[in-house]
Amino acid sequence: MKLRLNKSFLIGLLIAFIAVLILWIYNSAYKAQELPIQIGLYVMYGLLILAIIAAIALFSKGFQLSGWSKISIYVLSLLLFLLVLGYALDAGELNPEYLKYGIDTVFESKCIGAVVFTSKLMIVLAALTAVLASIRAFIKQ
Repeated sequence: MKLRLNKSFLIGLLIAFIAVLILWIYNSAYKAQELPIQIGLYVMYGLLILAIIAAIALFSKGFQLSGWSKISIYVLSLLLFLLVLGYALDAGELNPEYLKYGIDTVFESKCIGAVVFTSKLMIVLAALTAVLASIRAFIKQ
């Protein structure tokens, strides 16, 4: 019981930190501050790389554990689907303000749009999963 509360508390703190980081980056876009936007892009790239590594690790480990192989295949497929969907939905606009961040091609703009789209959906899915897991643990008690 005590361990579950501590884990839930840490997950809640992590979600709060991510929310504050997103708000900081969002507000900096209106104030024309470059540093938070660049940090946000690097954080999103890092999270995407970590998600891909985790999905591949679960996939490779899943060959040993038959139940996990299906789940890891689904997670990897969902991640790739979200990336492709984000790339397809992005307009690929090139504004003059994007040039100061080094985004000078439509491909780069669409890739960043895909990562932003995927990151937003993954944050929402992680928050929903944390809430549902907490509710399920509470009901089981």
